[in-house]
Amino acid sequence: VEFPWGIWYVGADADNGAEFTIGADEAEERALYVAFGEAVIDGELVEAGQMAVLAPGKDIPVSVAVGTRFMLAGGQPMDGPRKIEWNFVATDSERLEQAKADWR
Repeated sequence: VEFPWGIWYVGADADNGAEFTIGADEAEERALYVAFGEAVIDGELVEAGQMAVLAPGKDIPVSVAVGTRFMLAGGQPMDGPRKIEWNFVATDSERLEQAKADWR
């Protein structure tokens, strides 16, 4: 799938737990979502069902518990704000309304 700017997405199972650092230079915007288990991110506990949006410009230490399933995502900022309604996403209200009409 083509995308107009750099992004990355990684899913992982930490069967034995893990400790790693997400470098500041990996992406401008970064996040970690915990599906099962728990993680400690920069000293803060993140439990299953929670997403941590990581501080920009800083190396972030991460420790995930044994048996944790998690996802990392990151990339460049979008080229502007987006409007979201239900499962429709657009750059302006007209496009959003047209998508809703086309769906019907």
